[in-house]
Amino acid sequence: MTGTSQAVGLDPGRRTTSQRENRRPRPEDTGQVTITAVKNLCRQEQEDWWAAILADRVARTTLFSLHEEQKTFQYWAEMAVWPGHDVNVIQGPAGERLAFFWTCGWVGHGAFLHFGFLSAGLPWKMEIGRFVLKVLGEAGYQCLASLTPVSNIHVVAYGQALGGRVMGRWPGVCYIAARNEWTDGFLLQFILKGG
Repeated sequence: MTGTSQAVGLDPGRRTTSQRENRRPRPEDTGQVTITAVKNLCRQEQEDWWAAILADRVARTTLFSLHEEQKTFQYWAEMAVWPGHDVNVIQGPAGERLAFFWTCGWVGHGAFLHFGFLSAGLPWKMEIGRFVLKVLGEAGYQCLASLTPVSNIHVVAYGQALGGRVMGRWPGVCYIAARNEWTDGFLLQFILKGG
């Protein structure tokens, strides 16, 4: 994403019963979230984001292919400026850290898409996901793919709810650093409008 930020309104009416029962602090129902490229954040903001990701234990699940010694602020900051990587964060109206995503492996008008949600962002995962796909489509992406270990059934269900299609089970394509092993993965495909 080339701009510094985009905003979307939150739709509290889309919450499920379990999400309504979730008592974590959350953004105001009438608020907006913003998407900001990590490379456009100052160093302190980048460090604060990384600390929040570690504190929320998101790095353990979202960055499953990294060894613990790789899960550092330095890695996060460098990834944000790697050629072919576009790392973005999503914040609520009062600066609440909700989620992050990045694209990589660009081929023509396609790329791989990766999402990570902090606990505060889960009640709006559908709204945020739809908005991110819309923004990426408007940015010229026509096709996105996501690869997840077969054990991440919740990720597959989330992708399908956003309109993604399971393209198949690929043997031995996902590296799980904590177990030092390769496992099968599901490939999801998103065809975007406006690309």
